[in-house]
Amino acid sequence: MGEELLYLSDRTQVTRRSPPDGPDVIYKYATGPGATRRIEHERAVLEKLAGLPGIPRLAAYQPRRTLVLRDDDASPVTGPMSPPDLVRTAHSLAVTLAGVHRAGVLHRDITPANVVLCPDATPLLIDYDLALTGAPEPGEGLVGTLGFLAPEQTGRTGLSIDRRTDLYGLGATLYALATGTPPVTGHDPLELMHATLVGTPAAPDLPPRLRDIIMRLLEKDPDQRY
Repeated sequence: MGEELLYLSDRTQVTRRSPPDGPDVIYKYATGPGATRRIEHERAVLEKLAGLPGIPRLAAYQPRRTLVLRDDDASPVTGPMSPPDLVRTAHSLAVTLAGVHRAGVLHRDITPANVVLCPDATPLLIDYDLALTGAPEPGEGLVGTLGFLAPEQTGRTGLSIDRRTDLYGLGATLYALATGTPPVTGHDPLELMHATLVGTPAAPDLPPRLRDIIMRLLEKDPDQRY
């Protein structure tokens, strides 16, 4: 059985396996504290979202502590994208995110690293181990990826997390795919936190309507987003 390493961090390992008697599958292993809980949570979320466009598909075989997904032959998304490609990607991600929200799920970690493109250029929104299906846990603290998370996710604004939080993540992802850099940058977590709260990214060089949509998604005040 062939195996290819796709992603590795201190929390997660993702590999592609090629069984001799079936199609390729993606194995996601969680490591560290709470590994089993995170895998079981993500599996439950994907079961809840099954059938929606842009959602990874669970394989029939689901061993303990491992998430097994059908292989859609997807590859990491990269920027800068041309405006036409960016519009197609933005539309597909917006449709996916609308379905996720209608199902009562918040993703909470929308970044370019969590978007992959299928061979027909259809994007998949992946990685639901931080997804929320109820109220946040008290004292949970910062959740998400600095540089792409909304100001209210820092825990410093006193504002609650809701669907508009994911809209910020969508805007930050589209900004990075348009420019090649995140909307918020810094040399360390404190600098990134400060920029998230008070910094204003430069408007990307895009057709005016597309530029305005992205910048509105990046508003600091959730009431000013869509």
